[in-house]
Amino acid sequence: MFIKNRLSLAVMVNVIVILEIDPVKIDEFLAVILENAAASRLEPGCLRFEVSRDNEQSNLFALSESYVTAPASCSSAGRSKARSTKRPLQDLPR
Repeated sequence: MFIKNRLSLAVMVNVIVILEIDPVKIDEFLAVILENAAASRLEPGCLRFEVSRDNEQSNLFALSESYVTAPASCSSAGRSKARSTKRPLQDLPR
């Protein structure tokens, strides 16, 4: 039996990005992406932002982000403030 107002639907957004970085730019990439990850973790609704490096191909990275969206907890002001400290993905050294 379905009881109105007792069922809560949650929306989760998962993002996975695989990047192959120019070996001479790895140090610069790591500095930027780790700063971006820290800023992302401050965003309302961010559950995790992980940066992983392949064990065999050292210039191959995976970014894994999870966000839960809930209207009461996601303020656009908080998102804007956190995002203002991040560089867009297309601007990252690759």
